[in-house]
Amino acid sequence: MGVKVSVVIPAYNEEDVIRGCIESVLKNNFKNMEIIVVDDGSKDRTVEEVRSIKDRRVKVVQLKKNSGAARARNTGIDNAKGEFIILTDADCVVSENWVSEHLKSLKKYDFVLGSSTPINVGEGLISKAFYCMSMEKWEKKRGKIVSATTANGSFRREVFEKVRFDESFRTAAYEDEDFTIRVEEVGFKKGYNPKAGVKHVFHESLCGQLRRSFLASDAFNVFARKHRTWKRTGLQVISVAVTIIFPLLIPFSFLLALKDFEHMCRASRKLGMGYLPFLLVFETARNAVHSFGTTYHLIKPRWRG
Repeated sequence: MGVKVSVVIPAYNEEDVIRGCIESVLKNNFKNMEIIVVDDGSKDRTVEEVRSIKDRRVKVVQLKKNSGAARARNTGIDNAKGEFIILTDADCVVSENWVSEHLKSLKKYDFVLGSSTPINVGEGLISKAFYCMSMEKWEKKRGKIVSATTANGSFRREVFEKVRFDESFRTAAYEDEDFTIRVEEVGFKKGYNPKAGVKHVFHESLCGQLRRSFLASDAFNVFARKHRTWKRTGLQVISVAVTIIFPLLIPFSFLLALKDFEHMCRASRKLGMGYLPFLLVFETARNAVHSFGTTYHLIKPRWRG
C-alpha cells in the first residue's frame, strides 16, 4: 500500500523545537504517512536532531543554502509521495487526531485550514507579552476561516499541481495568504476544521520580533504588488511618506498600534496593568520597523540600479 499522507515541515535553525514537532506527528492515530523535513540551510543541529529520530517514516531533504520557506515547502512537496499533503511548521505541536481530522475534511474540500493556538515557552517579558497578545487575537478569530495555510493546512495533490508557493517570498510572511488567494482563484474549495489543531510556540526576544517585522515588510511589498488594493497600496505610500518625513513615523506607528488597544488591555489584565505601556511601546516599535522596512525594500532596487 502506498503512502497516503505526506507531512511537510520546513525548518531553519530549529534544533530546539523540531524534535517536539516530529514526535507529536508520530503520536497521531493515523499511521500511513511520511514526514518530510526540509532543512533550509540551517547552521545549527537541526539535521542531526531529525536524524536522531529512529523512524523510517521521517525523511530529511537538505537545501544547500537558505532559500526561504516558500522554496522549502515546494521542495518538500516535490519529494512527497502521499495522495494528501499536510503542512505544519517546526515550532508547532500537533494534536493526536490532527492527521485524521484533516483527512475527514478533505473528503469534502480541496484544501483545509486547521486551528492554531499560541503557547508560551519563555519566561521573559517579551515572550509573556507577545504570547498574551497573540492569545487575545486568536480568541477573536476563533471559529473563523483564516488565510494562513502553512502552520496548519492540508490539500489534495492536484491542488499543488496547479498552484505552487511563490518563491519570490524569501521570508516566512504573506506567502501563505498569497497561496490561499491563488488556490481560490483557480476554483478549489476551501474548508476549516477547528478540531485539526496545532499549538504554535512563541519564544522570541525583542530583537527577534523587530527583525521579523523588518523582514516581513519585504514580503508585504511582494504581496501588495501581486494583490493590489487601495488599502495595501495606501499603506505602502503612507509608510514611505512617514519614513521620509521622519518625525511622523512614531505618531503614525502609534496610531496603528491603537487598533490593537483592546487586545492590549485584555492581555494586561492577565499580566498586570503595568504591562499596558510596554505593550503600546512594543507594538509602536514593531509598526515603525515595518514602515521603515517597507520603504527600504521599495527603494533598495533603485539604489542598486
